[in-house]
Amino acid sequence: MSTLIGYRRFTGKNGKNYCVANVTSEFSAREKDNGAVGLKTQEVFLPEEQYNYLVPADCGKPATLDYEINGGRAYLTNFSVEGHK
Repeated sequence: MSTLIGYRRFTGKNGKNYCVANVTSEFSAREKDNGAVGLKTQEVFLPEEQYNYLVPADCGKPATLDYEINGGRAYLTNFSVEGHK
């Protein structure tokens, strides 16, 4: 499980709108065995249809990231926040 800690919306040079979520999550057992401590952070581009999904009240809440494998690469298909209104 991840936690949403922030997000930002912007327009790229190509004129497309993007929303990037910042999330924290636990390190895997393998990462911990290799010396990782604390939480890892990552920036995740939300799917195009979820551009307006996030609101400020979502920050600090648990988030679920659903991925799909296509051509050997993982693609985020859905981003959801627990208790989102």
